[in-house]
Amino acid sequence: MWRRQYLPAALIVAILLPVYLSLPIHESDHPIFWYAGRITLSGGSPYENVRWSSAPSEFLEIHKMVALYPTRIWAYPPWVAYLHVPEALLPLEPGVFLQGLLYLLVGLAAGLGLVAGLRWRTGFAAGLALALVAVFEPFVHSVRGGEHGPLMLAGALLAIWGLRRSVGVAIGIGLMLALIKPHLGYAFAVLIVAELVERRAWRTAAIAGATGVGIFGVTWWVNPDAVISMAVGGGDRLPLAVSNATTWSFASGLTPTLWPLLGLALIGVAVVACWFAVRAAPADLRFWTLVSVSLVLATVTAPYANPYDHYLLVVALIFCVALADRAAGAIRLMALAVVVLIGGSGAWLAFFAGVGLGDQYGVTGAVPILFALMLAMCAFVAQRATAMRGGEMG
Repeated sequence: MWRRQYLPAALIVAILLPVYLSLPIHESDHPIFWYAGRITLSGGSPYENVRWSSAPSEFLEIHKMVALYPTRIWAYPPWVAYLHVPEALLPLEPGVFLQGLLYLLVGLAAGLGLVAGLRWRTGFAAGLALALVAVFEPFVHSVRGGEHGPLMLAGALLAIWGLRRSVGVAIGIGLMLALIKPHLGYAFAVLIVAELVERRAWRTAAIAGATGVGIFGVTWWVNPDAVISMAVGGGDRLPLAVSNATTWSFASGLTPTLWPLLGLALIGVAVVACWFAVRAAPADLRFWTLVSVSLVLATVTAPYANPYDHYLLVVALIFCVALADRAAGAIRLMALAVVVLIGGSGAWLAFFAGVGLGDQYGVTGAVPILFALMLAMCAFVAQRATAMRGGEMG
């Protein structure tokens, strides 16, 4: 049922619709994934480098990728190219538009599903959370740039839905989507498996495992070079760790000589903050705390990431609004203000600050660390609010 508190988010989406869908076709990754779908549709394999090097000259981003990663160009899991077959059935421009529209709708639907899946004390906070989803910098760039963040988030929510209802097929499919970029989704996958084991849901786990293994096995059988391409292609991208939106890149910008030590220290800060969040969060929010922590820490420790790869932090962003909503009065308003500042504005400020400094990605490497600290703060606020209400009742 439509709720009035979601109207501001709907208005924001309506205003930003031209921004979302004014897709810079030849200055984004949209053509890359459209072309991967075309290769698959033609019966070829995206793991064959010659398929990419022979692309028409107008595909500038493809030829940039060929120059950057000459050893193994396509380094995604074997099922990813099949996701792009539908838009590859169309010519480039309508296919890219369909892809962007799909990412927009899936991202908004996943955000709405996440907001609806949490308990809210006030409708204002629920509306604020959905509005933050609509303006979240990694979401906007995922839609415009043709990135998989919305599909990964939808997969994570599908896996959570399957876990709650013991639907193994949903868990398996959801995890395959969440693992489109394994280095960002692995911790979440481990959490889901651990939850299945803790619940002794062996039948559900077996079905989920069979589904995931089936998807991987069939697509690997069709593309036998997939695993070696993922390994080699991933290795080709590791040297970029200090020039992308990673903790390592942020540390390198602060100290070009001692960046490995500073990077480890920053990761340590994030780990401690997440540990505190797990300890402090109210018991009824334990699972969502663990989900948020898994996605935050995977992003903090990622060896390779671009700003749009921070998209899965939107789970922690929404969850922090829900935690802050547990408080009352001035504390609640201050906590929500911090969430808006870090979650709503912080990613954009880091992005534009990086552009201004000539280091577009390095500054944004600080964003996941700030999210870990924000998660700890909001968990503490929720803990104190819960304790105070418990004391008043006693």
